Amino acid sequence: MKLKILTATSFITLLSACTTTGYVVEPGKATASLRVISTESANTAVWIDNTEGCINHNFIKGGEIAVLGAKANLLADRQAGRKIGIPLYRSEVHEKQQTELKVEAGVPISFYFAGVWVDGTNTRIDGYAYCVKKIGFTPLAGANYEAEYYVDTINGREQCTIKLYDIVNDNGTFVKKENDNYVFTTKPCN
Repeated sequence: MKLKILTATSFITLLSACTTTGYVVEPGKATASLRVISTESANTAVWIDNTEGCINHNFIKGGEIAVLGAKANLLADRQAGRKIGIPLYRSEVHEKQQTELKVEAGVPISFYFAGVWVDGTNTRIDGYAYCVKKIGFTPLAGANYEAEYYVDTINGREQCTIKLYDIVNDNGTFVKKENDNYVFTTKPCN
């Protein structure tokens, strides 16, 4: 009996060690709503990085926004798939490839997407790529945003990129417009 209890306790501890609390806004602070989305189905970590001018891929404590990907959250809750009601939900993208959260308004926030994608079929892999890019902006109180990480052909080759969109009400209809004020960073810190 003691062995069964010990085994069950160990298993629960193992599973809860895989669960993270991630980025949270302090109570009482003004907020905006942010959806992060990856159109690539492989694992994509989304993490806070307040380093200026470069990407510091250091996984700061409490900085996890999510680990996105259709297969990324099979055993552990890594923040993917949360919905808080941001308009224009992307139902064509797997729920675990996106998540919604509150972010502190009026304070600059920057975060990177670190993604992996594989070209080929289930039986043959033609290519494997790891790509990290970062964006930063200052959210406005009550606003809705979407940060999309995707692969595109840039300068003649496939690369990852990010765009930030404002989701706004335009005469009773919500629309997405690319944000004019975000900073896109591609250079890693040394």
